[in-house]
Amino acid sequence: MANILIVDDVASLMPNKGSSELAEWSQVTENSRVTIKLLDLKGTILFASPSHRRTYGQESNTYIRNSVFDFMYSEDIAKFIYATEIMMAKKESVSLQLRMRYRTHRWIRVETVCSPIYDPEGKIGNIVMTSRKIGVK
Repeated sequence: MANILIVDDVASLMPNKGSSELAEWSQVTENSRVTIKLLDLKGTILFASPSHRRTYGQESNTYIRNSVFDFMYSEDIAKFIYATEIMMAKKESVSLQLRMRYRTHRWIRVETVCSPIYDPEGKIGNIVMTSRKIGVK
Protein backbone atom coordinates (compact mmCIF):
# COMPACT_ATOMS: atom_id res chain seq x y z
CA MET A 1 0.00 0.00 0.00
CA ALA A 2 1.37 3.43 -0.94
CA ASN A 3 0.76 6.68 0.89
CA ILE A 4 -0.35 9.50 -1.36
CA LEU A 5 -0.04 13.15 -0.44
CA ILE A 6 -1.32 15.87 -2.74
CA VAL A 7 0.17 19.29 -2.03
CA ASP A 8 -0.36 22.51 -3.96
CA ASP A 9 1.85 24.56 -1.68
CA VAL A 10 4.41 23.07 0.72
CA ALA A 11 4.13 26.17 2.90
CA SER A 12 0.50 25.22 3.57
CA LEU A 13 1.76 22.26 5.61
CA MET A 14 3.63 24.53 8.01
CA PRO A 15 2.00 26.42 10.88
CA ASN A 16 1.34 30.16 10.48
CA LYS A 17 4.20 32.52 11.31
CA GLY A 18 3.99 33.79 14.87
CA SER A 19 1.89 30.87 16.05
CA SER A 20 2.84 28.64 18.96
CA GLU A 21 2.67 25.69 16.54
CA LEU A 22 5.47 27.28 14.49
CA ALA A 23 7.73 27.40 17.56
CA GLU A 24 6.95 23.75 18.26
CA TRP A 25 7.50 22.84 14.58
CA SER A 26 10.90 24.58 14.66
CA GLN A 27 11.95 22.73 17.81
CA VAL A 28 10.96 19.38 16.33
CA THR A 29 12.67 19.93 12.97
CA GLU A 30 15.84 21.42 14.47
CA ASN A 31 16.33 18.60 16.96
CA SER A 32 15.24 15.68 14.82
CA ARG A 33 17.71 13.01 13.83
CA VAL A 34 15.88 12.71 10.51
CA THR A 35 16.51 15.15 7.68
CA ILE A 36 13.82 16.08 5.19
CA LYS A 37 14.39 17.46 1.71
CA LEU A 38 11.82 18.39 -0.90
CA LEU A 39 13.20 17.86 -4.41
CA ASP A 40 11.90 18.71 -7.82
CA LEU A 41 12.09 15.94 -10.42
CA LYS A 42 15.53 17.09 -11.59
CA GLY A 43 16.99 16.80 -8.07
CA THR A 44 17.00 20.49 -7.15
CA ILE A 45 16.45 20.94 -3.43
CA LEU A 46 13.43 23.16 -2.74
CA PHE A 47 13.32 22.70 1.04
CA ALA A 48 15.76 21.31 3.61
CA SER A 49 14.77 20.82 7.24
CA PRO A 50 16.73 22.59 10.00
CA SER A 51 17.90 19.15 11.19
CA HIS A 52 20.53 19.26 8.41
CA ARG A 53 22.71 21.34 10.74
CA ARG A 54 22.67 18.60 13.37
CA THR A 55 23.13 15.73 10.90
CA TYR A 56 25.47 17.18 8.25
CA GLY A 57 26.98 20.18 10.04
CA GLN A 58 25.59 22.74 7.57
CA GLU A 59 22.67 25.13 7.77
CA SER A 60 19.59 24.11 5.79
CA ASN A 61 19.86 27.16 3.49
CA THR A 62 23.15 25.71 2.17
CA TYR A 63 21.06 23.11 0.34
CA ILE A 64 18.24 25.24 -1.09
CA ARG A 65 18.37 25.68 -4.91
CA ASN A 66 21.30 23.26 -5.19
CA SER A 67 21.27 19.78 -6.68
CA VAL A 68 20.98 16.87 -4.25
CA PHE A 69 23.77 15.28 -6.32
CA ASP A 70 26.19 18.00 -5.12
CA PHE A 71 25.96 16.48 -1.63
CA MET A 72 25.89 12.81 -2.62
CA TYR A 73 28.86 10.48 -3.04
CA SER A 74 29.50 10.20 -6.79
CA GLU A 75 29.25 6.41 -6.86
CA ASP A 76 25.79 6.57 -5.23
CA ILE A 77 24.21 8.93 -7.78
CA ALA A 78 23.32 6.16 -10.26
CA LYS A 79 21.77 4.11 -7.43
CA PHE A 80 19.67 7.13 -6.37
CA ILE A 81 18.50 7.79 -9.94
CA TYR A 82 17.58 4.11 -10.39
CA ALA A 83 15.64 4.09 -7.10
CA THR A 84 13.69 7.22 -8.02
CA GLU A 85 12.90 5.73 -11.45
CA ILE A 86 11.40 2.71 -9.64
CA MET A 87 9.49 5.11 -7.36
CA MET A 88 8.08 6.90 -10.41
CA ALA A 89 7.11 3.67 -12.17
CA LYS A 90 5.51 1.99 -9.15
CA LYS A 91 4.20 5.24 -7.64
CA GLU A 92 5.33 4.23 -4.16
CA SER A 93 8.14 5.02 -1.74
CA VAL A 94 11.54 3.43 -2.12
CA SER A 95 14.37 3.10 0.39
CA LEU A 96 18.10 2.90 -0.16
CA GLN A 97 21.41 3.55 1.54
CA LEU A 98 23.59 6.44 0.41
CA ARG A 99 26.69 8.33 1.40
CA MET A 100 26.11 12.04 1.93
CA ARG A 101 28.69 14.76 2.46
CA TYR A 102 29.31 16.07 5.94
CA ARG A 103 30.51 19.68 6.43
CA THR A 104 34.14 18.57 6.74
CA HIS A 105 33.91 16.80 3.35
CA ARG A 106 33.91 13.35 4.88
CA TRP A 107 31.09 10.98 3.99
CA ILE A 108 28.42 9.60 6.28
CA ARG A 109 26.13 6.67 5.51
CA VAL A 110 22.41 7.33 5.60
CA GLU A 111 19.27 5.31 5.13
CA THR A 112 16.99 7.26 2.80
CA VAL A 113 13.34 6.97 1.84
CA CYS A 114 12.13 8.76 -1.29
CA SER A 115 8.39 9.32 -1.53
CA PRO A 116 6.40 10.79 -4.42
CA ILE A 117 4.38 13.97 -4.00
CA TYR A 118 1.45 14.30 -6.38
CA ASP A 119 0.22 17.47 -8.04
CA PRO A 120 -3.52 18.23 -8.31
CA GLU A 121 -3.70 16.34 -11.64
CA GLY A 122 -2.39 13.18 -9.95
CA LYS A 123 1.07 13.32 -11.52
CA ILE A 124 4.26 13.09 -9.49
CA GLY A 125 5.49 16.65 -9.11
CA ASN A 126 8.10 16.43 -6.35
CA ILE A 127 9.97 13.97 -4.17
CA VAL A 128 10.25 13.99 -0.38
CA MET A 129 13.59 12.58 0.71
CA THR A 130 13.92 11.63 4.37
CA SER A 131 17.26 10.39 5.67
CA ARG A 132 18.86 9.34 8.93
CA LYS A 133 22.37 8.27 9.79
CA ILE A 134 22.75 4.52 9.74
CA GLY A 135 23.08 3.27 13.28
CA VAL A 136 20.90 6.03 14.73
CA LYS A 137 17.58 4.65 15.97
